[in-house]
Amino acid sequence: MPTRCSAAKRAVAAGSHAAPRGLQQRPTIRGGARYKSDSWLDQKECIVLDYAKTSLVAHWIRDEIRLISPAIYLCKVYWGKERLIDFCLKF
Repeated sequence: MPTRCSAAKRAVAAGSHAAPRGLQQRPTIRGGARYKSDSWLDQKECIVLDYAKTSLVAHWIRDEIRLISPAIYLCKVYWGKERLIDFCLKF
């Protein structure tokens, strides 16, 4: 059974900037609303995980994710409008 990481690696190898399967655009009960938007940091396109309408606990949290090099995603987390943490994911 293919994993999310292998699907992301295939997408990157094919030159696709599509979101990994787990980050597709759709709201869920467990997570935030997922959509493409401009980053608050530099106005470049990113995938946003926005919990404002889906969580009472994480109401103020916004995650921004973008591909910065093959198999490396930069993630920025905001609390309200203030940048809280930055980290990278490797697929």
